[in-house]
Amino acid sequence: NIYCPAEITNASGNEDFCIISLTPGGNFRWIYNLNGTANINDGCFSVFSGPDGNIYATGMLNNSGAGEDFTVISLDQSGTQRWAYIYNGTGNGSDMCYFGVAFDNAGNLYTLGHTKTSSNNEDYIVVSLKLINGSQRWIYTYNGTGNYDDIGHYIKLGSDGNLYTCGVTMGATSYDAAVISLDTAGNQRWVYTYNGPSDY
Repeated sequence: NIYCPAEITNASGNEDFCIISLTPGGNFRWIYNLNGTANINDGCFSVFSGPDGNIYATGMLNNSGAGEDFTVISLDQSGTQRWAYIYNGTGNGSDMCYFGVAFDNAGNLYTLGHTKTSSNNEDYIVVSLKLINGSQRWIYTYNGTGNYDDIGHYIKLGSDGNLYTCGVTMGATSYDAAVISLDTAGNQRWVYTYNGPSDY
């Protein structure tokens, strides 16, 4: 079966976090949608099939008094919600879970994005959750040397059992490419950044 991330416009004219499932032949199976408590725009950015046969989706929900919250949703194959993980950063603003999810053999999930801090910048964030119930194992954040916006986009579990992530970080004068490696306990192994010749 096919599982697609989407945004669906609700009766209030705002967008809900949405997953659509189709058969391999393109026939409709079910639709799941979730509206944040603020009843304004929410979004689902990516969907993955887990090693346990369940569905895992990333994105953000707008919740009352909390702004955009980093969100991971798990569904079973029939479209019934198993759990929802929602994280509101210390800055109470824009927190997003982007495009990557990785799984290990111990029943853990790893995903990433950015979180708004109390100093009003966005930090690169990696979060680990338990597949069985969505409980948080750990959170890792990274603030680049420019002390501004840092964003994680994609994550993989390497053949060596470590995590490898990529995204962007604000350097001293511009955005730089960033690759960060962590172990599965959330400890930083190394950070590599690259500033292109145009310094932009």
